[in-house]
Amino acid sequence: MALKPKEDIYRENRELFDSITRDPSFSDEGGRVGRLGQRHVVLDLRYFPYRFIRESRKLMGRASNTLVYLIGKRCGKDIYDGYMNSGHDKDTSLKLSTAGMWYFGWGLVDIDSNKMEAVIYDSFEAESFTLNKKKSNIPVCHFFRGVIAGIWTAYSGKECYGDETMCRAKGDAYCRVVIRSTE
Repeated sequence: MALKPKEDIYRENRELFDSITRDPSFSDEGGRVGRLGQRHVVLDLRYFPYRFIRESRKLMGRASNTLVYLIGKRCGKDIYDGYMNSGHDKDTSLKLSTAGMWYFGWGLVDIDSNKMEAVIYDSFEAESFTLNKKKSNIPVCHFFRGVIAGIWTAYSGKECYGDETMCRAKGDAYCRVVIRSTE
C-alpha cells in the first residue's frame, strides 16, 4: 500500500519548488519529462556524465572511456535510425540528428560530410568535466565522440570511429571530432 496518493505527492512537490524557484517544472504531474513521444530525464551536469565516468574508472580503469564511447555510438546509431524509420531521407535524418542535440541541450553540433568531422559548441560533456575540475590535459567527450561516430556509421553505411582532437575541457574554443572509416 502506498503511503500517499500520487496527487498529494505531486501537489506537495509543486508547492515546495514553487517556493524556491519561478522556473517551470520539466515534468508533468506523474514526474515524467516527455519530448517527441519519449520519456526523458534531466540530470545536473555536476553529476552526469563526469561522476559516472569517474566512478566507473575506479572499477574499470581507462576502459571506462571505451564503455562510454560505445554507449554513445549505440545512441548515435539509434538516433539516426529513428529519424530514418520516421520516413526522413538520409540527409534530413543527419540534420535532425544534430539538431536534436541542440533541442535536448547537448550543445550545438555541425557535421561536415565532406571533411568527415564534427564541431560541437558548448558540449554538455566537456562542461560536466569543467564544472568538477578546472581543466583537462586530454579530450574528455567520449560519449559525444561515440554519438557522432554512431550517427556517421548509420549515415554512411560503413563502420566508423570518432576521435576527439579538440575539447572545451582542454581550453579549446569548441570540441572537434574527426570521423574515419574503419573498413
